[in-house]
Amino acid sequence: GYISRGRGVSVHRDSCPRALDLDPARRIDVSWSTTEAKTGHTAFLRIETQDRHGMLAEITTVISTAGANIMTANIVVSNDLLGLLDFEISVRSLEQLNRVISRLESVEGVVTVIRKSDRDLKDN
Repeated sequence: GYISRGRGVSVHRDSCPRALDLDPARRIDVSWSTTEAKTGHTAFLRIETQDRHGMLAEITTVISTAGANIMTANIVVSNDLLGLLDFEISVRSLEQLNRVISRLESVEGVVTVIRKSDRDLKDN
């Protein structure tokens, strides 16, 4: 985390290159809560799939059934019939996020599920 001026604490992933450039005196250790939050945490997922009828419906059902809420979605199918599905979801805990990812990985036709930063999704 980083204590910003006038905006509270800004949380970065430990692999965020931007966070490494911030003033070390203003950095603090942060972690996911071990209890479920009443409000959601935002997570970004990139899911690569084989393109098939009903794939999007199945993916969104898995996310919803796991109790996560889809905030935004961007879906593209490439010329070689691979689906690239980017989701911004709201989860209550890291455990819930891991459950969503695990369930998505078990869907037939899913090639990869990767947790990304919002910046990663916008760049790719």
